[in-house]
Amino acid sequence: MNITRNGVLDTLDARYVVDESDRRVEIGDVLFNNTNSPALVGKTAWVDSAEPLAFSNHMTRLRCPEGLDGKFLAAQLHSMWATGYFKSILNNHVNQASVSRKALLDTVITVPPFTEQCRIVAKLDAQLAHVEAGEGSIQSALLDLSQLEAATLEAALKEIDSKGSLMGDLVRDPLSNGKSVRTLDGGFPVLRLNSVHGEFVDLSIRKGGDWGALDPAAYKVQHDDFLVIRGNGNLSLVGRGALVPRSDDEVAFPDTLIRVRPDRAKLSPDFLNVIWDSRNVRSQIESQARTTAGIYKINQDILSRIEIPCPSLTEQRAVVRKVKEARSRYAPLRTAVEGIASEALELRAALLRAAFTGALVPQDPDDEPASVLLDRIRAQRASGAKPAKRRRAPRTASPAAPQTSGRPVPSGTQEALPL
Repeated sequence: MNITRNGVLDTLDARYVVDESDRRVEIGDVLFNNTNSPALVGKTAWVDSAEPLAFSNHMTRLRCPEGLDGKFLAAQLHSMWATGYFKSILNNHVNQASVSRKALLDTVITVPPFTEQCRIVAKLDAQLAHVEAGEGSIQSALLDLSQLEAATLEAALKEIDSKGSLMGDLVRDPLSNGKSVRTLDGGFPVLRLNSVHGEFVDLSIRKGGDWGALDPAAYKVQHDDFLVIRGNGNLSLVGRGALVPRSDDEVAFPDTLIRVRPDRAKLSPDFLNVIWDSRNVRSQIESQARTTAGIYKINQDILSRIEIPCPSLTEQRAVVRKVKEARSRYAPLRTAVEGIASEALELRAALLRAAFTGALVPQDPDDEPASVLLDRIRAQRASGAKPAKRRRAPRTASPAAPQTSGRPVPSGTQEALPL
């Protein structure tokens, strides 16, 4: 079970476990991702599943008091994640980060009148549905481009006559894992896991490392090293690799990556980079990956037994040339589509920003004042009484206001409340 970057609960990879604890969620609860990479900790989703679900200790369950809409709270917390708020309060660990329960409960949120919350949620649902339809088309276009590039590679490989060779027989140095160290500003730099994406490793995605008495020299990367991701919660991402570009900048690699140093007399680094995402290689990696606690992993032994085509160096260069020519032809299309994708992200962020600054829907002076709602919540807390479960009327996409109390509130008034 995962929370997507769009703040949606994804149960496609949910697993069945023996769990006798009370860690259960029900429809209407809010799940906050309290532990993840620094960039992802804080994603939040409203639980819309009618099926019983357990949740891991990487999630915090929130149940709203009467008068605070769960979907409104989830959207607001996810908006705070998107704007980077949780990066300012998280605790960094060796390979991940976390937001403590206390830090989360001390977070101040905006609480408008309940009826306005409902209008905001309805408006957000309607507007985001249009954004998501556009994002679906964008993803289809990117998939089509990737399939065109993959078809070029497969066609080029069919034109060569080559028996497969094991990766372990094509390297000049043994495969090796890196070293993960604690963060230390000014320390010898070490790459982060997300530096491996695309065709080349992004050497700028790094942190300063606390190496102590350990010499980082053995973990420094070199031009044309090939770095492979050891583990990921997504099977399609485990084992992905990228080539280290030429650079005079020194940096080490973490133990979340495996370093491959091709024997240039047998295997061109550029050819390895090109064929690594081929159907044949990917199928081997995904079939041999092992899963532990929801994380798919490969190791040096699995990697050494991956069989890859190994034609003559002349033929390898010919394959690389054909693939790069195809990528060059498709590059303008990919750039255009990715530009539209960026605009969609900006539109999504603008909608969330408007929602929680009072700009998305009109305020109604007939709404019950937020101050009255907050007083009621505080009184409920003081008495220790649990709020009665409220039967919620079916929500439509219409932004029209529900029935109101008739009590006036000054235009523009919103209240803030610690969770």
